[in-house]
Amino acid sequence: MTKMFCDCCGKEINGQYMPIEVPCHTYSKAGDVLSAYVDHDGNHISGRYEKIDLCNKCANEVFSCAVNKIRQLPTAST
Repeated sequence: MTKMFCDCCGKEINGQYMPIEVPCHTYSKAGDVLSAYVDHDGNHISGRYEKIDLCNKCANEVFSCAVNKIRQLPTAST
């Protein structure tokens, strides 16, 4: 039997979990690394993703923060 641990809090995962892919230029298991590549607006890009496993508690916290930030950003007028 293989044990799985949350890549955020480090606790053992039992049952359901949330595997997500994160752009390598924003997160790396080897450490925080920003890509040397940038787009036309100066945003860092990598084109590569790293799979991380989150327990349900950490996944809810991560996605809640993301949704809150999306709600704060200005929307394009249609």
